[in-house]
Amino acid sequence: MDARRLGAGPHLPQAFLIYAAPGYLADADYDNLADDWVETAFAELAKRVHGKQAPLSRVTVRPPHTPHPVALPSPLPGSVFRLADYLEQHGRETRRLMCPPASFWQSAHASLTDPDDVNKLADAAYARYRLQWAHHLKRRAVDAGHPDACQILANWLEEVGNRKAAESLLWQVADAGDSRAFIYLAFQRENDGDLEGAASLAKQAADVGNPNLLGLLATWREEDGDRKRAKALMRKIADAGNQQALTVLAGWRAGGLAGGRRRSGGG
Repeated sequence: MDARRLGAGPHLPQAFLIYAAPGYLADADYDNLADDWVETAFAELAKRVHGKQAPLSRVTVRPPHTPHPVALPSPLPGSVFRLADYLEQHGRETRRLMCPPASFWQSAHASLTDPDDVNKLADAAYARYRLQWAHHLKRRAVDAGHPDACQILANWLEEVGNRKAAESLLWQVADAGDSRAFIYLAFQRENDGDLEGAASLAKQAADVGNPNLLGLLATWREEDGDRKRAKALMRKIADAGNQQALTVLAGWRAGGLAGGRRRSGGG
């Protein structure tokens, strides 16, 4: 119930459930667990109640079927389970103000592999001031390839004054070929007033496969008064087929012509 209300997907690995469970038990209950408590618990939860639905159902996740080749998970995932809808709703209502125990976060970090699940639980940990687990889970989301996790983790590191670790993380991702990391680094440079450094990083972002990101560099050049270089860069983007670049160039030209008419009329 906690995993679902905090953003994890419906298919939860058996290992996650097993290793998260002990933190929900009082010491006396944990001491009295039988050796076969795992098997007994899953067997009990698989029984149908109210004549229709089992609290916890084992499900088989189908492999992806697309018209294009895709990488299949390796190794194949183990048993996964789905919580009954009525218990999911019950948990959202009755546990909305409760924070999961440490075993929950530890098991999530060790057992969950879906980037979205890990990323959402990292955000949930952060919102509940479980900051150490939030950082660990967000880093796992970065390693799993979540597209937004890197920037958020870098922001968290900067918030606690660890600028060096934030930049190291961004460079690691940038070196792996992610052009967005160059942009995050560029924004840091721009915020520090280092326009040349920011421009260089934006150019590197374009060089690793996204020419549209040169628009950021062109805008900085224009704002810095270097209209000639800004126009040259924007034309390069337009030549690559970016319609927005044509719009920007047209706006710059119209602004320049309007300014020229005003100056002429005023003279």
